[in-house]
Amino acid sequence: MEQLNMLEEKPVLPLLMRMAIPPMISNLIMSMYNIVDSIFVAKIGQDAVTAVSLVYPIQNLILSIALGFGISLASCISRYLGAKQTLVANKIATHGIVFVGIHYIISILLGLFLINPFLSQFISDSTITQWGYDYAFIIILFSFSLLFEVAIENIFVATGKTALPMLTQGLGAITNIILDPILIFGLCGFPAMEVRGAAIATVIGQIAGMLLAVFILKYKIKEVRINFRGFRISSSVLKAIYSVSIPSTLMLAVPSIMVSILNGILATISQTAVATFGIFFKLQTFVYMPSYGLMQALRPVVGYNYGSKKWFRAEKAIKISIVIISCIMLFGMILFELIPAQILTLFNADAEMKSIGITALRVISPAFIISVISLLLFYKFKKQAITSIT
Repeated sequence: MEQLNMLEEKPVLPLLMRMAIPPMISNLIMSMYNIVDSIFVAKIGQDAVTAVSLVYPIQNLILSIALGFGISLASCISRYLGAKQTLVANKIATHGIVFVGIHYIISILLGLFLINPFLSQFISDSTITQWGYDYAFIIILFSFSLLFEVAIENIFVATGKTALPMLTQGLGAITNIILDPILIFGLCGFPAMEVRGAAIATVIGQIAGMLLAVFILKYKIKEVRINFRGFRISSSVLKAIYSVSIPSTLMLAVPSIMVSILNGILATISQTAVATFGIFFKLQTFVYMPSYGLMQALRPVVGYNYGSKKWFRAEKAIKISIVIISCIMLFGMILFELIPAQILTLFNADAEMKSIGITALRVISPAFIISVISLLLFYKFKKQAITSIT
């Protein structure tokens, strides 16, 4: 309960920093999955990078579903904890876990049947298509680990324990980094599985993170309890969850659609263009993920203080967050403008990839600053909501 009291009593800036730094770090760790995979896969060859790049929208779509639903869980749970309605918060958390399972079943039914038609839209090379299929099949088949891990981590965040996701994601990332070279290149007696090895390393890391998250939720979290005994689906709970989850998921899924469209266009130019764009899109997660981490910490602060009717604290937290995120975006733009060649070297880029990539990084990076406009609009709508409630 001390953690919950902190949400409505501690000065806003120190509170936000204390809660934001762990998820900012953990989100950077999460972005390491795709970055590390790409660095090692690049050593196989450019065709392998192209295959993984084509599959990235599928990965991002699954992550969007997980994050969108997790965002909603954190928002709803923290709001009811702030209103001292613990039983309702427990009910929402239980519904969340049940419906994550349903999301996984839907992902399996749709994903596995659509992989080949999806890949065939972009490329005719049989080697690239097969590598892409192998990678996507493994990622989709074991996507339950990512879906459950993200949902449980957002339950942690809702209770103010924002450092815990850093532990679960850290375990997953370390596992992935260790296993990537072993399974891709066939070290320590393992066969060389190339692209499939990268996918297997990723899902093993995610499963490790999920298992740790389940353990912590069961034995360490006291504020929220999952209880399946006598469980019945509540339409009011689902409405509360999905009214936030659906728009959040759609917003997060837009990049997947954009990447797929651009991959289709770039595939008519060259495979190198597809691979280069795939690398850029993964690199930009290093800029956006800390911002997402800050927003992740902001939600329980805003939600809890809404529930406690302390509107002024919620508004102040939003203002501070926008300033910090603006600084992060500016730093990212400067980095991409100054050292694009050195960044691309990490991915074993040849001369053609560098000639495309250096220009691309410098041209696209100013969009980081432009994206802050969406945060300003977010603040405006939040302010209107505060005014209408009071």
